[in-house]
Amino acid sequence: DPAWAVGKVPDGEGAWENVTTRAPSRYPTTAYLLYDDTNLYVGFKAYQDGVPITATQTTNDVGFGVDDFVGVGIVNGGGGSQAYYFEATPRGVRYEQSNENVRFRPRWTAAGKMSSHGWSAMLVIPLNVLRVANGGKQTWRVQFVRQVAASGEHLSWVWNPIMGDSSSG
Repeated sequence: DPAWAVGKVPDGEGAWENVTTRAPSRYPTTAYLLYDDTNLYVGFKAYQDGVPITATQTTNDVGFGVDDFVGVGIVNGGGGSQAYYFEATPRGVRYEQSNENVRFRPRWTAAGKMSSHGWSAMLVIPLNVLRVANGGKQTWRVQFVRQVAASGEHLSWVWNPIMGDSSSG
């Protein structure tokens, strides 16, 4: 879809990295980020020829880390005081995390679709669940992550420990 092309996240040499080995990812991944006045729209194309897609979970917020997933991490406050992660599986099963409350369960949506060469996902995250400050210039940190369950690999876009969602490596 041409609308997504504008939001394509740079994915050149070394952009996606294996968190454990700090080696370049062997699984091509493309992320997209768009927004409007009410939502963030995050899209992923996750290729994994020759490696089975793991998608066993069917209930949101149950079994995180068992299946393949893609996700986005967002820090919209100074010093990481407001950090959020939103993840989705190939079936569109959703998981979310926040450092503001362990019971963080906002309303948001995700969809996933599997193909012969991998899978894709779309996440729609309402800005009102992120405690966005009104007015003025804001600087956000954004991180994209992916797990390939069959090979036990956790991938990160342009690795930076401040945006890590696990203690791997």
